[in-house]
Amino acid sequence: KRLESALHQQARLRAALEKEQELNAAKSEVMERLAHEFRTPLTIINNANDLVQRYGDRLPPERRLKQMHMIRLQVMRMSRMLDDIIHVLRGENGVLEAVPSVIDAAALCHELIDEIDMATFGSHVLSLTLEGSLDSICLDEKLLHLILVNLLNNAIKYSPTGSQVRLCVTRQEKVVEFKVTDQGRGIPEDAAAQIFEAFYRGPNTVDIKGLGLGLTIVQRAVEAQRGMITFESAPGEGTTFDVILPIQRCSNDSSAPSA
Repeated sequence: KRLESALHQQARLRAALEKEQELNAAKSEVMERLAHEFRTPLTIINNANDLVQRYGDRLPPERRLKQMHMIRLQVMRMSRMLDDIIHVLRGENGVLEAVPSVIDAAALCHELIDEIDMATFGSHVLSLTLEGSLDSICLDEKLLHLILVNLLNNAIKYSPTGSQVRLCVTRQEKVVEFKVTDQGRGIPEDAAAQIFEAFYRGPNTVDIKGLGLGLTIVQRAVEAQRGMITFESAPGEGTTFDVILPIQRCSNDSSAPSA
């Protein structure tokens, strides 16, 4: 019995050591990826800034403007990565909470489409379809914005330039449905089960920069509002993400249905 107990304890210690080694390896991989993802925009910013400082007075106005746009885009990229990390950490600590209020979801979607179109310089054809009364519904505006920004940015990121990205919003009696459809490379079947995991990158996305946090954030923002997210996809045929959020009852909106 003493020998059996010692062997059992040794096995437990070995398992704990292996788990700790796996965790440390995962942490090292994440830190290496973060360093790489931040190094690239910083290098671009530094090179663009150096070019403007050295040759600014000799550069044609359009070339100078292009360099300034480049700096702005890379700053936005780093800001988004930092925001993504913060949202994931908040979700892990259980502080990603919904604070619903009466919002104009139609206006929010219009503004978001315009904002993304400007930020990507019209690289894709963005379309918006709205059905039902959306100008006064009770949802968490920040979390909704977070969901749509990540889904739309992903759709653009993984779709060829010039292709169409569609956002369709439909209000039903007690829920609002948001569908984002692209014409991109799609999600391989063997990756489907892992796409919501933090830092996971599909095998067909290795050539595209990213931390693999967008869908993790989307899922947690949906869950915080007691909603549901599903998707349909096939390699080379595009992807559709379908988010259904229950309309909440706000204190200043007696017409809103119960969730």
